[in-house]
Amino acid sequence: MGERQIVLVTNCEDDTGFSTALKFAQDKEKRYKVWAAVTDKNYFHILQKGVENLVDDTLFIIEMAMEMKSIEESVKDILQKDGHIDILVINSLKLGAFGLFEEQPFDCIYPIFETNVFGPCRLLQLLIPGMKRRQMGRILIVSSSTELEGGPFTEYYSSSISALEHICLPLSIVVRKNNVLLSVIQSSALASPAVEWIVQFSRDFTPASHTDPKLTEMMKNRLDYIKGRGTGSNATTIDTVSTLLKMVAEDPSPCLMYSESEHVEKLAENIFVDYKVKLEDLA
Repeated sequence: MGERQIVLVTNCEDDTGFSTALKFAQDKEKRYKVWAAVTDKNYFHILQKGVENLVDDTLFIIEMAMEMKSIEESVKDILQKDGHIDILVINSLKLGAFGLFEEQPFDCIYPIFETNVFGPCRLLQLLIPGMKRRQMGRILIVSSSTELEGGPFTEYYSSSISALEHICLPLSIVVRKNNVLLSVIQSSALASPAVEWIVQFSRDFTPASHTDPKLTEMMKNRLDYIKGRGTGSNATTIDTVSTLLKMVAEDPSPCLMYSESEHVEKLAENIFVDYKVKLEDLA
C-alpha cells in the first residue's frame, strides 16, 4: 500500500458529511486517511458507534466549527500531523432558516453565512496554497438545488449556497492551472433526517403580529412542500451523494459541475433556457 491520501470532510455531524467520510474511510485498499470534522465534540461518541474498527485507523474525528479561529486551529493540527491535505470535501448543506425575510433577526442570519460561506472560504484560503505547491489537490463542494430554485421564505439559505457556488466556479479556473481540481456537486432534496433542518429552524419562528394571514398560509404550504421533498420521488439518498463524491475524487479528469438527479438537471435547463429567451428579447 502506497502513501495514503489525506481527506478532510466538514460538517460530519450531518448525514451527508459523515456518510462521505465513511465512504473514503471504508475504502477496501485503505488508500485514505480521513479527518471527519464536527462542530461539537459531543458528537464524537455518537459517530464512533458501529465504526469502532475504523476509528484511529482510517477515520479520525476532529472538532472544527465553521468559524475562523476554530478552522485555523483545526487545519494547523491536521497539517502538523500529516503535512498536507489532498482532498477537501466542503459539506455546505448545514445551516439554514425559514421565515419572512424582513422578520428574521441578524443574529440568526449571520451564522448562516458564516457556516455556509465565510467558513468554507477561510478553509479554501488555508489549503489552496499547499495544494498549489504540491501541484495536486481535489476540492469537492457539496451544494444544493436550492441555489437553482430559490423559493420564498428560505432567501438567506438559498443566497448563501449561491454565494459559495459563485465563488468556487471562477476559482476552479484559476486553481486548475496548478492541478488543483475543484468540482461542485448539486444535490436535490435528501431522503434523510437531515432534511429536518428546515423544520428545526421554523419551530423557533413566530410571525410578527402584523403578518398578513395570506402569507401565513403561504408559509405553511411552502414548509409542507420542503418537508415533503425529503420523502418524495425527487428525494436523493445520502448514499447516492457520498458515492458520487468519492467517484468524482477518484476521477482523473473530473467535471466542474455534477448533479445526482434528473430533477436538478431539469431545473438548470429550465432556468437557463428562460434566461436566454429574456436576453434575446432585450437585444
